[in-house]
Amino acid sequence: MTVSPDHPLAYYSAFQLGNLQVREKNWAEAIHYYSLVLRANVSEWLGETYFRLGEVFCQQEKYEKAFTNFETAMGYLTENSPWFFLAHLELGNLQRRWERYDEAKQSYKTILDHSKDEDLRNAARELLNRIDSSGRGRTS
Repeated sequence: MTVSPDHPLAYYSAFQLGNLQVREKNWAEAIHYYSLVLRANVSEWLGETYFRLGEVFCQQEKYEKAFTNFETAMGYLTENSPWFFLAHLELGNLQRRWERYDEAKQSYKTILDHSKDEDLRNAARELLNRIDSSGRGRTS
């Protein structure tokens, strides 16, 4: 399907088509549609689109690309956006995967200190407790 860039809903449509492809686990197609959104450079779509690309790359186990996309997403998201704190959670998870425990803890603490979403705060608290209880991330 081709999305006409002149139509006012073109980038919304491309974003939704990307989401649909994610649900179907069609990663290459999802990347294609999300890339259309990014090429348009419409600021209100950039943060969430980079976040979604990060999710796709995580599913593909391309963790460096995922990390880069989550970091980029944060540059476009505001602290009142739920995506901002979800990006922090994903960054923390990747940092934990790479045994960068101090950085992971900082990502989780940011959620605890600033997010109003109780579910997200609970997830961050649990992940932070896992690091602390394992003795990881402690500096001597």
